[in-house]
Amino acid sequence: MEQVVLTNQTQLIQQAIKILLEQLGTADTNGWPIDFFEKTAGSIPDLPERESQGDYETRLEL
Repeated sequence: MEQVVLTNQTQLIQQAIKILLEQLGTADTNGWPIDFFEKTAGSIPDLPERESQGDYETRLEL
């Protein structure tokens, strides 16, 4: 059984608290959670096409 130890407990006396522990799973060899990229790919909506930035000015050669 795992144990959670709270330090500075005097601030918690006579107060209701809620502690939520969630096991996030294991990481791959690079430290990323398993399936991270599969779950987040495509999460940003498509952006509109970019407006024209204009033409470059023609400069004389040096």
